Amino acid sequence: MGARLRVSAKTLQRDFAREFGMPYTRWRTLHRLSAARVLLHAHPVTEVAHRVGYASPSAFISAYADQYGRTPGRDRG
Repeated sequence: MGARLRVSAKTLQRDFAREFGMPYTRWRTLHRLSAARVLLHAHPVTEVAHRVGYASPSAFISAYADQYGRTPGRDRG
């Protein structure tokens, strides 16, 4: 992305954090988990993990629990 904008990766990271108040990786995680909360009502945890971009269900479950204080399985109900 930086190459397309003709700026260095560091400049892009700094500008993103200034504009959105957080690093891109944190922003991406929050959006993934927000989408996951919606999907959990209709799909199994394993499928949701892959749909929102996690390589493994365990990585998804860990990120979800860190963010919301409970596992995604508890939010399926």
